Amino acid sequence: MSKAAHYLGIFVGGLIALVLFAAGTIAIVACNQDYSWAEMDWNSDGTTTPGEIFAASDIGKRPRNGCIEYFNLKDGLPVKSVCPDGTPNNSFKPTPLRGAA
Repeated sequence: MSKAAHYLGIFVGGLIALVLFAAGTIAIVACNQDYSWAEMDWNSDGTTTPGEIFAASDIGKRPRNGCIEYFNLKDGLPVKSVCPDGTPNNSFKPTPLRGAA
């Protein structure tokens, strides 16, 4: 094995480790929020996806008009609200990736 291939392997391995560490950190932060997996179903489709779990790290929870409102921590805008009767008022719209058609 050449020296260049050795260093390339170390670089690629380090890059993979960094990505896994970042994803794990976000997942841990999301899982430490004070709401359940079902509450993390931001678009109310019945399934909590990995993207919704990662989004949970940026979403807070507060009481509002007798309901529970979930909001973006960065700007305070509501994501969804759920009232005691279980009725969701859903305003979550996933943001498309840049460059996606």
